[in-house]
Amino acid sequence: MKTIKLSLVAASLCSLLFTSKDAVAQQEPLFTQYMQAPGIFNPAYAGSQEALSITTLSRLQWTGFDGAPRVHALNVHSPISDKNLGVGLTVLSDKLGPVNQTSFYGDVSYKLVVSNEASLRLGLRAGGTLFNAALGDLRTDDETDPNFQRNVNNQFLPSFGFGAYFSTKSFFAGVSSPNFLSNEVGLDGVSTGRAYKQNIHIYSMVGGLIDISPSVLLKPTVSVRYVGNAPIAIDANASVLLFDRVWLGAMYRVKSTLGGMAQFIITDQFKVGYSYDRSTDIIQTVNNGTHEIMLNYNFNYGGSRIKSPRYF
Repeated sequence: MKTIKLSLVAASLCSLLFTSKDAVAQQEPLFTQYMQAPGIFNPAYAGSQEALSITTLSRLQWTGFDGAPRVHALNVHSPISDKNLGVGLTVLSDKLGPVNQTSFYGDVSYKLVVSNEASLRLGLRAGGTLFNAALGDLRTDDETDPNFQRNVNNQFLPSFGFGAYFSTKSFFAGVSSPNFLSNEVGLDGVSTGRAYKQNIHIYSMVGGLIDISPSVLLKPTVSVRYVGNAPIAIDANASVLLFDRVWLGAMYRVKSTLGGMAQFIITDQFKVGYSYDRSTDIIQTVNNGTHEIMLNYNFNYGGSRIKSPRYF
């Protein structure tokens, strides 16, 4: 039998997911550069860039041991019709040890004009996840543990979500729940009980722009993630834009992570970003940090230039 070698941390995470019916944890993927693709978590963001926008994010988390999380995301969105309507598509590949999830989501949003400089977007999401868990391939202390005797193969988990996104030229705020269905995953061949349950996640974020000088902008942002019966997760970020070409910033995930990031605006349409995180809790002893790469391209419509820079 094929054996997957996991570190103590990865094995503990899998045990938590598949042996405790009441376990609650952060199940949705995390991104340090979340502000580069809010549409991954908030369907109301679709169409907000006034162009066809394509963003990819790749996150290699806790490098240095087998079974560490690996997340890849693609988010595509665009305004349609009179530009008050927006549509989007998100594809996520999320792997942790023997657990592999592939998700597909479609978004639609509608923009309500609040004033000449402010708008409120409301969005809906529908899609699903193919859930796989090769539990039978794990090496465990108890080879007879029934929780690790069967696999989960291509179980489909439907999802429906909603979101709201308010923005002006110098401020934004958003709230969303990408999936409000608590799907349960059963082991192959087991008709009762469950191996894993999806928890409802609620995301909120707020941020703005502060003029430091004609060539320097400061962008502070805060993101809060909530899962029932679990600690609230808070990310605080601050980035500085230099000469409209380079973003440099730092992030702090409360009681968890410190990191830095850089983004390079190659052209008005193309951006490249990189971030590096280090854990500040006990996990730091078994990993070499987290790397994340972002690519973004905005297409012009009909050869016309994008009217103004988009800072969020």
